[in-house]
Amino acid sequence: MKTVSSVSRPVKAWLAWAGICLLAVLCAAVQRSGFAATSIAGQAGRPAVVPDGLEDPVEPLRPVQQRSPAERDRLDALAMFAAARTHERRGQFDRALQLYQRAWRSDPYAVEALEAIVPLAHRLDREDVAIRYALSPHAGPLEPLVLRRLAIRLTEREDWHGALALYEKALGERLGRPETLADVLLHMEMGRLCHLDGDYAKAAQCFGAVLAALKEPDKYQIDQKVQKILVGDGPHTYLLIGECFALAGRLEEASAALEKARQLKADEATLNYCLARVRFLAGDSRQALEMLEKALTKQLPDEGVAPFELLAQVLEKLGKQEELIGTLEKLYAAQPDNVPLGYFLADQYRKKHMPQKAVSQYRALLRVVPLRSACRDLLELLASQQDVEQLLEVLGEVYDSAGVLETLGAEGQTIAGDPSLMAQLAEAARKRIDKQPDGLGYGACLALALLALESEQFPLADEFFQHALKARPDRAGHVLLLWGLGLLVGERTAEAAQVFRRGLEDKTLADRHSLFHFYLSGALAAEGKHEQALSHIQAAVKLRPEMPRYQSRLGLVLMRLGRYDEAATAYVKLLERFGNDYSSAETREAVREARMALSHLAVLQNRLPEAEEYLEQVLDEFPEDPGAYNDLGYLWADQGKNLHRARRMIEAAVEAEPDNSAYQDSLGWVLFRLGQYDQAIVVLEKAACGRPDGVILEHLGEAYLKVGDRARARQTFARAAEAYRKDKEEEKARLVEDKLKTL
Repeated sequence: MKTVSSVSRPVKAWLAWAGICLLAVLCAAVQRSGFAATSIAGQAGRPAVVPDGLEDPVEPLRPVQQRSPAERDRLDALAMFAAARTHERRGQFDRALQLYQRAWRSDPYAVEALEAIVPLAHRLDREDVAIRYALSPHAGPLEPLVLRRLAIRLTEREDWHGALALYEKALGERLGRPETLADVLLHMEMGRLCHLDGDYAKAAQCFGAVLAALKEPDKYQIDQKVQKILVGDGPHTYLLIGECFALAGRLEEASAALEKARQLKADEATLNYCLARVRFLAGDSRQALEMLEKALTKQLPDEGVAPFELLAQVLEKLGKQEELIGTLEKLYAAQPDNVPLGYFLADQYRKKHMPQKAVSQYRALLRVVPLRSACRDLLELLASQQDVEQLLEVLGEVYDSAGVLETLGAEGQTIAGDPSLMAQLAEAARKRIDKQPDGLGYGACLALALLALESEQFPLADEFFQHALKARPDRAGHVLLLWGLGLLVGERTAEAAQVFRRGLEDKTLADRHSLFHFYLSGALAAEGKHEQALSHIQAAVKLRPEMPRYQSRLGLVLMRLGRYDEAATAYVKLLERFGNDYSSAETREAVREARMALSHLAVLQNRLPEAEEYLEQVLDEFPEDPGAYNDLGYLWADQGKNLHRARRMIEAAVEAEPDNSAYQDSLGWVLFRLGQYDQAIVVLEKAACGRPDGVILEHLGEAYLKVGDRARARQTFARAAEAYRKDKEEEKARLVEDKLKTL
């Protein structure tokens, strides 16, 4: 396959060389852990038997010169690539995809394998898998149509960066200079995405290429139908292009695009706003103000607050910034339903220290269109004013209108982080309730309860959750789940369990009982009550067998109980039901967790080939998963095989999580196995910082011993034995102590 130095060679040349090597590779593959020995989930750990049809065994060829690790990896990749081609021709697409994935993993420069993975994964409706491989930094030229489809999928998810990366791969070196109609279409899509992503320079580059192509329609076969696809809503498109040119500093091209928009009868107000921006960027603030004043006589709903921000900039440039609020007030009086203008005016009141006007404006607007940012600004303003009564009212309004307090992170911390303010709010709330039982609404009660959780005032949270339940008994399921989950996050597991039990006792909440069972099992497991946890997760699975995360939790609880065979059965059932279900990210994550757990269980029972196979399956789907990289690399290192590949994988894991001591230990151990003892010591010493486990310390002791530092080896082995005993691993402790006796 193509290496860095041979990427430009035609595929035919590579395939010819592959054919020469194939016979030797296939013979060697029987004895090595190559493609022929790779098993599927149900056959993991059982080496494949390849009958040769001969009476006498075939003696393997003995090379005069041993191959390097990189050469061996490359040969493994070639063998798997050839087998994948065969399976693909037979219509066995699942197996073909798996072998292509492993060929690429064996040789990270196996570009042909990667070229096969992306379209095949897409064909099998495994879009996320295709996207992960397509985004690989090693990916060479891939089919532009497939990349475009995947980019559209990412665009639908509002993943602009990922979509842009795929479009750039589709264009390759042709970015900015299209050669075909397909290139022109890609440039148009990229331009729009770059605009959304805020990369106006690249957007202008892409749009410039499109406009240049439109001037030569015959060269690019641009007929009226294609032009309609490119330009779409002509005036709007040219306004967008003009805006990107302006923000990229390409002012002449911006003016030309806007003139084209004028010719196509663009909305006059929007056009004047865009022209005002161009004139301001050109340094002509007076003319910019004239055009902006014309634009602002009408609402510009697609522009948000940007026109008013431009107005503030223009007035400041002209030294008239004191006129801003008056101008905004006049505009708002004429356009009282202009929500962006109203919020911008409220923000100016706040910044100019006009709190009463700001609060009034924010509250009126939040009743109409609640915005998270406005909630934050209003709450912070009232908190800074220590206006307890009004803050209490606004908390209720904010929650009732948008339920925003459920996810109000930083916005709520201003209040929750002030113990004095929290105490005043609680006291004011109690007075209202004492005066009239329903004097404090549901929203205010729940908001206070959630803020109390945020500030870790758990008794206060309990008090106001109870009030919220009284205010809205019909919302009991929602309230109890919020309450219990908040306690779980706060590590108040026993109290959380009590709340979830309340949910199960309420027969009117039968439709949510599976959730209460699920979360209760988690709380009980955290308390070490695994038998009770097991009964509740079993109940959850029975109620909702279609939920993969419930089945995954069942396996986890069984593992913690030491019932490994039953745990394995639960995870295998999960794989049987959901292994080929690619309908949601949640399902795929549950499948990944199941395979990781099954690998761990196989290691505990010393079924190492099976453990490796499950990790390989994780990496087939998640090619850069650091946990699977580490675990598989460690298994190989511990067995002294595939050491260079193991090192490459573990280094990738360490790069992803540099502070993970387990990954550092794996890296140190593979360096030890490679005979690089001094480097191993440096890495293992880093892993042993803090509270190292017995394995890390034992590895470090072995490294000290290899460099002849017997004193430090003895000291470290003694620490390892102590750590093993602390973790109740008596057999490991005894073995280390036996080793100490020989030193």
